[in-house]
Amino acid sequence: FLKSRHRQAWVKISVFAQVGDARKARQWEDMGADEIVLDSLLVNRDFKALEEIRSAVKISLQLLVNNNCYYGCSLSPYHMNVIAAGSRLGSKTSGFLPDYCYLHCTGKKLRDPARYLMADWIRPEDLSLYEELGYDNFKLAGRNMPAEVLIKRMKAYAERQYDGNLLDLVQDFGCPEKPAQSLWTWRSKMKSLLVWLRYSAPLNPAAWFRLLSLNSKQGFLSAPRLEPPVYVDNRALDGFLGPIIRMGGCRNKLCEDCNYCNKIASKAVIVREASRTPILNAQEALVREIESGDFWRL
Repeated sequence: FLKSRHRQAWVKISVFAQVGDARKARQWEDMGADEIVLDSLLVNRDFKALEEIRSAVKISLQLLVNNNCYYGCSLSPYHMNVIAAGSRLGSKTSGFLPDYCYLHCTGKKLRDPARYLMADWIRPEDLSLYEELGYDNFKLAGRNMPAEVLIKRMKAYAERQYDGNLLDLVQDFGCPEKPAQSLWTWRSKMKSLLVWLRYSAPLNPAAWFRLLSLNSKQGFLSAPRLEPPVYVDNRALDGFLGPIIRMGGCRNKLCEDCNYCNKIASKAVIVREASRTPILNAQEALVREIESGDFWRL
């Protein structure tokens, strides 16, 4: 429809379209799309699918490299819709919402640290493996992150190397940098919060303050005061993708049958016990309150 009226328009298909196979990619190309951002949850660890998609279409293909979701997550479509609905222009929630999916999934990661590796991220060191398949267009997520963090991430991917915590590049909170906050930024945040409080359903004040406390501990609201709760040693992941490629990828395999990430996590993932218990307890309580509806009751 758009192309028939505006032939000069560049049409880019979002990752939210969940393109993960050659058939769907060809359909979008036939409808006039100029570029597709492939669904990282479906293809980033499926090299056969990446080959097939690249061979099936001539248009530009882009890979999202620093998302940090559980590979093949069943909640993904719902989560995308909740985020879109909550952040739309003119929304009475002003973008504030208790993110059930994030609470649910980060709780699972803390209980099972191997899940930090059972994800869809691509390390800076591994970009060449995708370039060999014909992919040279990579997307960095994090438009809501401070400029200092985005620059650090761009530098790591441009240099194809990062020595430190992989979560610095792929996680939307807990960054070691303390972002600069302008007066305009604080005014904007306060305005959004007041609008949300005005139009939202009745709140349980205790649950709301627990959510704020949890966000502070995880580094949502500011840089962590202590060591990060979770450290994923990026250097310990050198060569990580090799066995995955040789086994044919992850798409149609059960993690509990494979157990590869569990073995690597024992060496590469460190969860600070002093942080795990209080964060996990707070997350589980909030999830229960959201599921029961108590989060919104006075």
